[in-house]
Amino acid sequence: MTMLNRDWALNIPPDEGCAVWRTCLSCPLPQCVYESRGETLRGAYAIRRWLDAAALAAEGQTVAEIAATLGMDKRTVYRALAGARRLGVAVRGLAEAEQEGRR
Repeated sequence: MTMLNRDWALNIPPDEGCAVWRTCLSCPLPQCVYESRGETLRGAYAIRRWLDAAALAAEGQTVAEIAATLGMDKRTVYRALAGARRLGVAVRGLAEAEQEGRR
């Protein structure tokens, strides 16, 4: 009978997160991007941009301001906001930012 190595509990890797969020344990996504079927690192960067756009919308920025801040086209901002919504990220000001940008 072998004795269990009790040091295994001390060798927990640090929670460094990924390209989408800074820590795994506080990530807002319902499922890890690396556990999603067919997800790649490129997709993780896209999701990060979706979350950035949603965060700026929550701060009350318009679609035009978000586009200028993130260096993307206004249509891309609309896609990013829709992507964040599909991920289940509830963001305050999301509808207002979309409406503001369409005027």
